[in-house]
Amino acid sequence: MTACVAKKERSLFLKLILYAIPIMLTGLLQLLYNTADQIVVGQFSGDPNALAAVGSSSALNGLIAGFCIGITSGSNVIIARFIGAKNGEGVSRAVHTSMTFSLLIGLGVCALGLGVAKPMHLLLGTMPNVFDDALLYTIIIMAGVPAVSVYNFGAVVFRAAGDSKTPFIILALSGLLNVGFNLFFVIVCKMGVEGVAIATIISQYASAIVVVVLMMRLKDDRKFSLSKMRIDRKLLGQILVIGVPSAVQGSLFAVSNMILQSSVNMLGASYNSESVVTGNTIGTTLEGYTYVLTNAFYHATVTYVGQFYGARDKKNIKRTLIYSLIQSATVGIAVSWLIIGLSEPLTMVFVNADEKNIADVIKYASERIFITQSLYFSVGVMEVLTGYLRALGRSIIPMFSSVFSICVVRVLWAFFIFPIPAMYSLTGLYMIYPISWILCSLLHFITILVVSKKIFPKNPKEQITDEQSEAVA
Repeated sequence: MTACVAKKERSLFLKLILYAIPIMLTGLLQLLYNTADQIVVGQFSGDPNALAAVGSSSALNGLIAGFCIGITSGSNVIIARFIGAKNGEGVSRAVHTSMTFSLLIGLGVCALGLGVAKPMHLLLGTMPNVFDDALLYTIIIMAGVPAVSVYNFGAVVFRAAGDSKTPFIILALSGLLNVGFNLFFVIVCKMGVEGVAIATIISQYASAIVVVVLMMRLKDDRKFSLSKMRIDRKLLGQILVIGVPSAVQGSLFAVSNMILQSSVNMLGASYNSESVVTGNTIGTTLEGYTYVLTNAFYHATVTYVGQFYGARDKKNIKRTLIYSLIQSATVGIAVSWLIIGLSEPLTMVFVNADEKNIADVIKYASERIFITQSLYFSVGVMEVLTGYLRALGRSIIPMFSSVFSICVVRVLWAFFIFPIPAMYSLTGLYMIYPISWILCSLLHFITILVVSKKIFPKNPKEQITDEQSEAVA
């Protein structure tokens, strides 16, 4: 009996890893969209300010992408619960509601992004010598938002059923397409930032089309049909209850990063060099790789806890949390310190070795890399705790905790601590990142202790009731 239980525990531990690996690879390929842009313009465009222009757009683009991706978590949870409860009709309604909504929200966010692009760059204090290129890059990227939305909602349909490989394969192919068009537009057509931006949205629309076609070929309740595209108001409400706080949280993270980006721009002006902005761009990009590797366990947590919740399996809900925390922290520590050790050669990948300011770029990039990567594993811990709460239907509580620790604290730091002469430096600015991550993790952990007492009563014979499940959904 004991051996059987131990085998099941090992099986769940391994399942989480196997589920997370394709998501890691998918995230890495998504990052290659932006990284390929940066490497190609940095190495081949011949414009020394091109990389700074792309980097100056990253915070605003992250704001839009964070909203679209964040709102998909509601679909992930609802579809996973229907699958766990073996409710095929509910799965079909949730799939078609999600895909219909994905197109509408993608078009709406695209229109909004195009409208605020210029004023947001002005507000960020984007340097005059890169302003036009940064604005052009942002405008073109915004045109790809509907495709990003459709792909991410479609990917959720596969992941909610435990299939994380299909989204990875789609991104692998579109990633190769992106790199190929990058090189073609910049090297052959002699285009600059507009070339890499066009290459990115071509690959985004390709991935959206492929995911929809594959969904139409499914043989189970997740099969997508254009004729069934409609919105079930009740289901959409349940999706939004979970997804909107996640989207708001992701967007507010980006807002706080935009404020910190403006501080970096200020420092760049005081140093009279684009090297600060370029170094910050490289450091931020490398953090993205650590993030997607650890964030994969957030998706594993949401999917498996959602399914176990639908099946009323309290024991495996708790195991999923523990295993995901261990796995995410381990991966985060290993990857972060590898990047720290290789900071100089990794920086050289992005910039031409013949540039006269190469030494300054390496210095500023390495400074950010060391300060943020040293404790970056706490981001993975924070994300897993967030995913656990969302899968249980508690999406608003972690949103407020995150808004306070990640947004409010960072903004207060930028306006009141950073301007202090002793703190007015890159180190003084970057310190707030690990401080806010650890604070957010602690708040999430406290929330889980409180929530667990309500969802998991001390009496082991008590089960998660249908009333509790409906109330959370």
